[in-house]
Amino acid sequence: MKNSKVILYEWKHDLLGPQDYYDIDWPMVHKACGLDHIEWINRQLETDCQLNLELLTKGRRLVVEFFNPEIETRYHLMWAK
Repeated sequence: MKNSKVILYEWKHDLLGPQDYYDIDWPMVHKACGLDHIEWINRQLETDCQLNLELLTKGRRLVVEFFNPEIETRYHLMWAK
């Protein structure tokens, strides 16, 4: 199955903080993306799209990954930047 993803938010990794968990600053994500944006993604079926946290060497990023082309098209029509 082909899938695609869209980067929603990126931040630098805190090398001094604890490494046993990953903290997402949801208020900053909501401010950057919009709460309605994140809520729309969360209302979709997990077989259509999912929020994922990508761990990078110098940071983290929150992405939405699409598995259903119709949902992806709807997303781009609703949330085009």
